[in-house]
Amino acid sequence: MAKPRVRPRSATEEPKARASRAAMSWMQRLRRVYDIDVSVCSNCGGALKVLAVITEPQVITSILAHLAKREARAPPVAA
Repeated sequence: MAKPRVRPRSATEEPKARASRAAMSWMQRLRRVYDIDVSVCSNCGGALKVLAVITEPQVITSILAHLAKREARAPPVAA
């Protein structure tokens, strides 16, 4: 009696759970894990747009150093 052949799974046959985890964006993960919605302003509730994601430590340090040098200013007046 011959054993049935077992063929390897192709990329399209991956389990649905793995596919759904891979499809979740970092914004969705932040919302799910930390209850942070980076697409909504915490002050006014308006929509925000992510312009960039910076992950290089040297660039982050440079930006934070530049911001620390700036003088504090009052927030803009609501129209």
